[in-house]
Amino acid sequence: MTIKMVAVDINDTLLNSQGQMTDTTAVVLQQATSRGVKVVLTTSRPLFGIRSYLRELNLHGDTQYAITYNGALLQTLTGRVLKGHTMRRDDIATVAEFSVAHHMHFHFLDEQGHNYVTDSYINPYTVRQAAANHAGIHHVSLADISPDFHAAKIVLAGNPADISAVQMQCINQLGAHYYIVRTRPYFIEIMSQTANKGTALTDLGAYLGIAAEETMAIGDGMNDLPMLASVGVPVAMGNARRALPPL
Repeated sequence: MTIKMVAVDINDTLLNSQGQMTDTTAVVLQQATSRGVKVVLTTSRPLFGIRSYLRELNLHGDTQYAITYNGALLQTLTGRVLKGHTMRRDDIATVAEFSVAHHMHFHFLDEQGHNYVTDSYINPYTVRQAAANHAGIHHVSLADISPDFHAAKIVLAGNPADISAVQMQCINQLGAHYYIVRTRPYFIEIMSQTANKGTALTDLGAYLGIAAEETMAIGDGMNDLPMLASVGVPVAMGNARRALPPL
């Protein structure tokens, strides 16, 4: 069957271990696009955090798409949201209570990619992520957050040892109500229970009339598992996490 859509993770998939896209990768994906294949970048980042890669691939406009925030948003490359799985103030308060109890720091992002913290201390990993995404950091109190506020994701941030120590407690205490995945050694990301790359890719396939059997997905991490499981042609990178099962 002809492949009509290719979903590609970014870190350690689209990009090599030096965080760069090789010329070969760019050319192959541009050739796929020129043949009418939809090339869809899938990422934990906000849309404006991947603009440089989209430019390298010459992807733009309202008929090209990206899956951002680990599937919390399905967007056109103009920023129009086709499907959103977001959280509200009560969800932020729930994670805040957990973080205080476990002496962790957290931040959360809105649909536009702005970072927010409720603690006067800003974790260095939060600063690093904001800088990588070319985003600012805003300090707010929980009381000042509107009940209608949409959080795309909430992130527990800390050194890898601290994140490892709290990971199972986070899953055990919050996992029944949220989608939780460790995307980097220093991050645990918490999203709406219905948000993941696989759900977003399935939604995009339905929107475009492209079947799962006509879709390829390429990834390397645990947050790519739902995406790989949702398509007819899953491809796990050679550098994939050891916990990633054989496909």
